[in-house]
Amino acid sequence: MTSRPAPTAPGSVARVLGVRTLLGADPLADDPVLLGIRVDASTSARTIVEDCDAALQSIAVGLFPSWLPGSDAIDGSATLDLSAAETLVDRLCRSSPDYAPYLRAVASAALTGRPVATGLALEQRIRGALRIIARSYRRALVVVLTPTMPAGGSGSAALGETAEWVAAHGEVAVWIDVPDGDCLSRYPIVELTSLVGDPVDTASSPTPAEKVTIPPVAGLPAPNSPAEQVLERHLARQDWARDRRWNTLVATPSHLDAPMRVDLLWRDAMVVVEIDGADHRVAAKYAADRIRDNLLQRHGYIVLRYTNDQVLDDVAAVAAELQRVLVERGTVVQFPGEARTCAERKIQQ
Repeated sequence: MTSRPAPTAPGSVARVLGVRTLLGADPLADDPVLLGIRVDASTSARTIVEDCDAALQSIAVGLFPSWLPGSDAIDGSATLDLSAAETLVDRLCRSSPDYAPYLRAVASAALTGRPVATGLALEQRIRGALRIIARSYRRALVVVLTPTMPAGGSGSAALGETAEWVAAHGEVAVWIDVPDGDCLSRYPIVELTSLVGDPVDTASSPTPAEKVTIPPVAGLPAPNSPAEQVLERHLARQDWARDRRWNTLVATPSHLDAPMRVDLLWRDAMVVVEIDGADHRVAAKYAADRIRDNLLQRHGYIVLRYTNDQVLDDVAAVAAELQRVLVERGTVVQFPGEARTCAERKIQQ
């Protein structure tokens, strides 16, 4: 008799109950990264897999260049940068099982803003994206399929087929977030004991990236936040913004306060920027935001909040206000037609 693989082993499928409040949390020392994907279980398994593919490609592109060794010098979308990225991809693939044509397609999409090429087989795209994500986080990865509506009958069957397909071709563990007593009882139940987190955003019409819930990577815009991605592409072209730090922890002088992760930080200027999705309008999260803001402000930080729509509708206006604040805080000196850091100004003097 063969033993059933562990629920976190690559290729395994399991059920998990009530995982939605755990998605998006920073994993503890021995925990895998949970990558949650909201799916429509009323469709076919093929359609669900294709939806998963679209979501995963958005995340893989958003994580560039964290997964590409030697990419520190790539900072734009010029042809030379794309050529350099492809060279680094080829170097990586000589010592790894990654598929070079797929990685080149993701690098090209990240640098040019075009979609990931669709000429590759679906299993190559999904396996490649999951490898990129695992490499970026340097942890084991578990995919969690969460139906937008309770699944039953053919919906449960489609979820099961999807989970088994992704587990086999993506070479990861897959958990299905279903109620107790669901007809997918052939899969073992995962006991969750140590993970903690906030409820996920349940926007009714999410973009592919917004269908995914995953922790941010320190130093990078969140891979599932189109607004953070747009703002970063704009700021990357501004010399005055060079000291920015995405998704980093801020500690207050009081040892009683736990460090807080903020969306964007200029540490020397003590400027915090938060970019809020629709979930920040929920009463509990709105109240928690005010507590965080008050605590940061008490310790000298200025906190600027923008909605996703503000950033996506007029990123230049948001960036212009950030520049003005940095000038006012004394870390950037404004000259006619340009901005320089105060350190640069002192060197020139």
